Amino acid sequence: MKHLTKRTLSMAAILMVLFTAVGCTVPTNQQTIDNTAEQKTTIVTSFYPIYIMTKNISKDIPDVSVVNMTGTTTGCLHDYQLTPENVKTLEKASFFVINGAGMESFMDEVVKQQPDLKTIEASRGIQLIKGDGDEGDNPHVWVSVDLCIQEVKNITEQLSQQDAAHAEQYQKNS
Repeated sequence: MKHLTKRTLSMAAILMVLFTAVGCTVPTNQQTIDNTAEQKTTIVTSFYPIYIMTKNISKDIPDVSVVNMTGTTTGCLHDYQLTPENVKTLEKASFFVINGAGMESFMDEVVKQQPDLKTIEASRGIQLIKGDGDEGDNPHVWVSVDLCIQEVKNITEQLSQQDAAHAEQYQKNS
């Protein structure tokens, strides 16, 4: 019995070390576009879940980079205010991938400052959960597995239409 307990404790310690090592890389709060890179296509995303989806759709495409505009510690995206750094990042973007459905309250400002920016809306065509009373419709569609899959499909379809040079790779990755 003592031998089994020691073995269990040893395995638990090893697993804790492995899990700690895996989680050691902490993304920065704000990513910027590297001006020295020879990237032909730069995709900027509005927040972390959309970044993860887009990063996977564009993985292993050497001349495509994905930048998360708001970082990983934004807090409530509904109240997010554009920073001068965000505006600079969007100026260099080929595409801006957003959740849509009212999630990014700063989009009016983006459209005003960057009227030619190609925007891809992940929630396009997705039926939102209706809010009760004064609650608006729920734009948090990525928390549903089925709707997250639909968002990935939407991002893939729109990127493929607007960036034909990489359409096949986006489809394959998706």
